[in-house]
Amino acid sequence: MTNGLVEQRINGRENLMPRFIYNDQGDTMWLHIERELSHCSAFTFVIAFITERALAMLKAKLADIAQEGVHGRIITADYLDFNNPKVFRELKKLPNVEVRIAPQDAFHAKGYLFAHQQAGYQSAIIGSANLTQGALLQNYEWNIEFTSHENGALTGKLMAEVEAMWADSQPLTDLWIDEYREEYDAGPKLISLTDAD
Repeated sequence: MTNGLVEQRINGRENLMPRFIYNDQGDTMWLHIERELSHCSAFTFVIAFITERALAMLKAKLADIAQEGVHGRIITADYLDFNNPKVFRELKKLPNVEVRIAPQDAFHAKGYLFAHQQAGYQSAIIGSANLTQGALLQNYEWNIEFTSHENGALTGKLMAEVEAMWADSQPLTDLWIDEYREEYDAGPKLISLTDAD
């Protein structure tokens, strides 16, 4: 933290330094998420928008870590009817991931949290990147990745908010997906956003 936020001449452990991620050449959001998933003991994604292509990228990695007993949670929503109902069907099929729907009307959060229990710290990536192929690989996004010990004030506040949101959210069910599909099919579409992925 001292190296990243106070004085860069002070040496620190490379894997614990804060990072600014904006999909620079050879340094994408996807690389950071994939690396964190490879070493975490559990994860929570709090993501407003998810697309089929990004979920397809994620599935292979989730299958790999499921073999190691790593489980995760995803909190998402129906904000602006952006997410295709197919995405919710695919999310429901993930064997090692529990999915819930946030109750907020304007849910637009974008955070990726990773627990590293054996090493005693947590990592988070928070910024502008939704779970879309464009946001993970090429869009000009602004994201900060940081680590914190479990008793850190920032981590404590973040995890308290995540747990409160998780408690207030409803589990993703087939009935919810069916009802959402009716609303999705009847409403106007954000064509420019969905095609951008």
